[in-house]
Amino acid sequence: MLFAPSGDLCCHTFSRLRFLLLTCLFVWVSLFSLSAGIQPSQVPNVQLSERNRHVVDMSGTLSAGEFAQLDRACVALRETYGLEVAVVLLDAIDHENYTINTFSNELYQLWKLGSREDDFGLLIVSEMKGENGTRDFRIETGYGAEPYIPDALAMRIARSEIFPRFREGRVTEGLLAGLNAIDAELSRVGYQKGQDRKQTLSSNSVEGAAYLNGSIALAVYLLLSLLLYIRSISIVKQFSMAQIGRRNSLTLFRASAVSPDVFLFFLPAWPFYLYWYKKKEKELMSLAISCPHCGAQGSSDSSAVVLDEGQIREKALGTAGHRTFHCNTCGYSAVESIPISREVERCPSCHYYTALPVRSRVQDDSKARMSASVRKMRCEHCFYEYERTVSSQGRTEVKSFAGGFWGGFVYILIAILQALMLGGRGGRGGGSGSSGRGGWGGGSSGGGGFSDKW
Repeated sequence: MLFAPSGDLCCHTFSRLRFLLLTCLFVWVSLFSLSAGIQPSQVPNVQLSERNRHVVDMSGTLSAGEFAQLDRACVALRETYGLEVAVVLLDAIDHENYTINTFSNELYQLWKLGSREDDFGLLIVSEMKGENGTRDFRIETGYGAEPYIPDALAMRIARSEIFPRFREGRVTEGLLAGLNAIDAELSRVGYQKGQDRKQTLSSNSVEGAAYLNGSIALAVYLLLSLLLYIRSISIVKQFSMAQIGRRNSLTLFRASAVSPDVFLFFLPAWPFYLYWYKKKEKELMSLAISCPHCGAQGSSDSSAVVLDEGQIREKALGTAGHRTFHCNTCGYSAVESIPISREVERCPSCHYYTALPVRSRVQDDSKARMSASVRKMRCEHCFYEYERTVSSQGRTEVKSFAGGFWGGFVYILIAILQALMLGGRGGRGGGSGSSGRGGWGGGSSGGGGFSDKW
């Protein structure tokens, strides 16, 4: 009896000590997990189990009903435009090894949003807790989505539609507002809702056949006008450089097979071309016409905007032009890089248009009746190197036919036809189709999009 109290006291002390040790171990593991953050490979790909799942929430922010709302909005974009969208919410990324840009790009490449043919995909990644009180946000666009959702538009959608609602705790409303803005933009540029591109180009109806025939006739008309214009410019250039007399210059003009009456016959096409060009130019400029900070209209005064090192490198390489934005009201300035070279790509590391091909090798696939070249790209700014597979299905026969000077005009004709068919009647095919299988389409991203802290 004398030792019983002492034994109970020891057991009680041991139990308390064990409880404290387990508590410390749990807190240590929790803090370690939080500090480590999440890596792209740890984000579950919900498409593998269900193709109508587009949203991943590792932060516990969304309810079941909010999941369903966002999934339906993403499915609607896929079914209407072929745009594959994924939304990822998480507490914090692994900031020791990733920025929000590199994290999003690696996750995009890992999941391969968009189809292999058009790379028409979009990824939204947002931290809900972040690091040191800051929460990163990123909209990552695929190669095929960049022309329709440029960086300036992604910035405007994030700052005007998503961030204000996020800061008020209305996360689902912010994401839905962003997705609705993307839907409105794709509709504005000419897509036909609920209609596949192949159906749009079908000639089963009288309207479709009339449009297709009219497009071909207009394309040929513009092509001949362009040919005559370039040829006449060539004549003027030769005359100015030759420094010959009037007689020889007249002989040179007659030898060109371009007579004034033929040139005047195709001249009426140019007013239509100028009207179309001005309209497209106005549409592009309207993307950044208002300041994302104060909402006031801005100006393009280049003297008020300074290029950074990467943009200076783009200018030196001749791979990109720059459109500047300066707000006269609040002083906010921005620069948008516009690629002007067919060979250049946006570097996935530094995100400047400074990645150029170093070499390429050809891969043949006889079963698919296509060949593909593997390009090794190197950034001339940050010297990052990577490889990209470029499909060349159906181009071998065209290249063998379109040699020399006239081959270039064949490509122009094809480009005009594609532009007319895509722009005039809308609708984008592609995506994952209507199959019930999970998984994305196999696309890739070049690092386009917008990122910021909210």
